Amino acid sequence: MATNSICMEMSDALSALSALSQPTRHRCLELLVQRGRASAGELAEALGTPANLLSSHLSILSAARLITSVREGRSIIYSPDKARLADLINHLVSLASA
Repeated sequence: MATNSICMEMSDALSALSALSQPTRHRCLELLVQRGRASAGELAEALGTPANLLSSHLSILSAARLITSVREGRSIIYSPDKARLADLINHLVSLASA
């Protein structure tokens, strides 16, 4: 049972790291951490990325559970999932201290 738990943790970490391996997604997450929250339009403008391309990046970050989203009127507002980021950091620290 413990082995499955460790594998799941590794799987989650790999998913998050894979999502962050692309520079636009990494920068997008950085902006969300700095701002706390932003709409896709705000992120697209700040990154100089067309909204349709940014949408796929946001989907990948969302699937990796690095960001969350809520609908506010006609906009979707994205925020970093700081608990998930802390889990990723803790996982990497545990690897370094093993």
